[in-house]
Amino acid sequence: LEETIVEDAAGSVPWDRAAAERELAGLQSRVETALESDRAQEVRREAERFVERYPGYAAGYTLLGQVLLGELRHGEAYEQIKLSLELDPAQAEVHLLAGTLCMQLQRSSDAERHYRQAVGLDPANVQLRLHLAQSYIEQQRFDDAIEAYRIIAENYGDTKHAADGNYGLGILYKQAGRMDEACLLYT
Repeated sequence: LEETIVEDAAGSVPWDRAAAERELAGLQSRVETALESDRAQEVRREAERFVERYPGYAAGYTLLGQVLLGELRHGEAYEQIKLSLELDPAQAEVHLLAGTLCMQLQRSSDAERHYRQAVGLDPANVQLRLHLAQSYIEQQRFDDAIEAYRIIAENYGDTKHAADGNYGLGILYKQAGRMDEACLLYT
């Protein structure tokens, strides 16, 4: 078994990564079922105990954040997601979740930061780029949003993603009074 030494506030805490992964897999399936059947409070307590047992395991904090999000406790969910990212900042999907939570909390500049980090980790993921563009719009940074949509439209060829980019560009051009450019996108 692989044992990992984790540094936390109390000092070194040994834990078995393989055991943590097995336990987390079981907990994840219970979370999905619990959130669908209004047993979120019960599964939240399980997730809280999990992060107490494995304080250095980023995925545990992510799961607890997802449970809290399911309970519509956005601020608390974001705090857990931040802990996950402190332990392992190279998680594009967790940065996406953090950005989404920030948007819910009306913290669009923090959302932008997370979306930028996610795009840096997974530049081919168009959904991350679309979220980044949306954070610019939320901040009324329309030139940045236009550039983000332009990159999507240019880099994804004749796909649905290019259509999404062109659609976003068209709306932004129209709002900016750039009708000639907007019309070119719709012809």
